[in-house]
Amino acid sequence: MRRFWFSSGTRAATRHLQPWGVVSYRGRWYVTGHDTDRKGPQPTGRAYAGEGVIGDALLIVSTVVTDVDVETGMQTLAVPMKLGTRVIGILECWRYPRDDTDEVLEILEALAGHAAASLESARLHEQTKHASMTDALTGLPNRRAFDDDLQAEVRRAQRYNRPLSVFFVDLDHFKLLNDRYGHRAGDIALQGAAAALQRNLREADRVYRIGGEELVVIAPETTADQGRATAERLRLAIATSADDRAPQVTASFGVAELPRNAIDAVGLLRAADGALYAAKSRGRNCVVVADEAVRGSSEAVTPPLPADPAAAERH
Repeated sequence: MRRFWFSSGTRAATRHLQPWGVVSYRGRWYVTGHDTDRKGPQPTGRAYAGEGVIGDALLIVSTVVTDVDVETGMQTLAVPMKLGTRVIGILECWRYPRDDTDEVLEILEALAGHAAASLESARLHEQTKHASMTDALTGLPNRRAFDDDLQAEVRRAQRYNRPLSVFFVDLDHFKLLNDRYGHRAGDIALQGAAAALQRNLREADRVYRIGGEELVVIAPETTADQGRATAERLRLAIATSADDRAPQVTASFGVAELPRNAIDAVGLLRAADGALYAAKSRGRNCVVVADEAVRGSSEAVTPPLPADPAAAERH
């Protein structure tokens, strides 16, 4: 049994060829080596048109068969994986020369065609899936992605008895900003806030846009006290980020921790939402932890909401 290794991580097996094989997906990475070490495919370089047998096949968009190598006694075959006139990769294999070259090429070209169709189908599936889980304006994962990820993180936190924090983030006076400066300015402000959050989060943390001006952060391995410090850093990052195309914005944060403030995902979201409501009630542009919201703490970072709408927009 001989194996053909695909750079996408997929492995196919075939019986009809003696040579070993590799695939260069989309003409970029190609893989070499036998399967005896069982370590899987290893990228070894890039393929460019006109460079080597793979490059030759890319350049002429046709199968290339080399002369017999004097050291190995084998010849190389490179078969383009084509979709119409577009090459998405190269199937390369080695064989000892025999009299059945035409038959082998016919089989390889058929295999390359099926592989090309399969890889393109997988690519389109991933592209569609990614689009369905991504907010088009900010590029952040959307509510659907958030729901899936939160359930997974809650299960993990419960299984290993680890803390998990969620931050609800709401841009202050966002409706006033849209009404006065227009929705384009609102979009820019929202994009800026999303970028500020992403720049200041750990790699393990994730931020999502779940609707309107509402953003949410999932912070694994984070207690409420640690979450408060992180949320305060994020609040300052948003408040100090500037874009000449839109007015300055601030944000209010509600922080809740599992298991400190809830025992499941629904309760965690409810606790974080209550903390956010408390932050809004205390003047906005501040951070409130769910414990404080329950106790009715009067702490606030900024003064109460100004009565003048123009002044409110500057906050």
